[in-house]
Amino acid sequence: MLTHAAAGTPDAVFLRTYEGDLTYCQVEQRSAGLATAFARIGVGAGSCVALLMHNSLDQVLVWFALARLGAVHAPLNTALLGEHLTQAVRVAEASVLVTDAKFLPVVTPVLDQLPELKRVVVNGIAGEQRFDDLADYQHCTDRCPPAEVDDLAAATLLFTSGTTGASKACVLSHRYLARQGQLHATYMGLLPDDVLYCPFPLFHIDAATLTVVAALACRGTAVLGRRFSASRFWNDVRAFDVSIFNFMGATLTILWKQPPSDRDRDHRVRLAWGVPMPEWQRGWEERFGIPLRQVYGLTDGGTCQFDQGS
Repeated sequence: MLTHAAAGTPDAVFLRTYEGDLTYCQVEQRSAGLATAFARIGVGAGSCVALLMHNSLDQVLVWFALARLGAVHAPLNTALLGEHLTQAVRVAEASVLVTDAKFLPVVTPVLDQLPELKRVVVNGIAGEQRFDDLADYQHCTDRCPPAEVDDLAAATLLFTSGTTGASKACVLSHRYLARQGQLHATYMGLLPDDVLYCPFPLFHIDAATLTVVAALACRGTAVLGRRFSASRFWNDVRAFDVSIFNFMGATLTILWKQPPSDRDRDHRVRLAWGVPMPEWQRGWEERFGIPLRQVYGLTDGGTCQFDQGS
């Protein structure tokens, strides 16, 4: 999908964060270089690489590099500590961990409990010689060809929220990720000029499949925030030129409870989707001029099901 998009719309913006923009061509080229660098350390089809990273351009580039190799990418909850972190790495059977430097104080104390972890790659200044530097990998300009993989082979492990016990790793195939994004784009009516904004983390399906892959499916733009912030939300929406955003949990309520402003309709958002749908849905739509659509979907539950009343 990325190769075709880079060939068809090379200069269209695919990814947008506070760090800046990357076009489809840039993402394809940079992830291909990263793939070559990972292949040189033994990552290949079926290998699992765990990620402990905040939302960033780098995290998406690593994800697509691993997909290019047919490797399995396992983005971990960045709040994991101690035995919960070691358990997640063991469940993923990861041989490599890519982590932001910020999380090294969490990672370093548990390394002796993870002998199967052969290499740690750090995004940022590590300060320790025993770790690889992701920046060195990014300097690789050789572009390995995409691996031939079974489209039903595992591509990603996404961990559930763990509401009934320990988080479980959902094994998602290449076809699953592609079709989820394609179906979301189809039923949401996404267009190439749409800018999809998600303030939630990439270890969650909302940001990963239903924002990044959905944008890829329609050749639109995926905007990744660092975290939800009521005080920053509308400024981000305006600054990033957002046309669609998603909500989850209490986020819509928090925005609704803010004092009305003469800028409530100062945006180009045409749709917001998520769950749960509030009882004051009509009031929201009138105040902000944004239709709300309720979506039901599980990480591993197949395609999203849309509320008939939306």
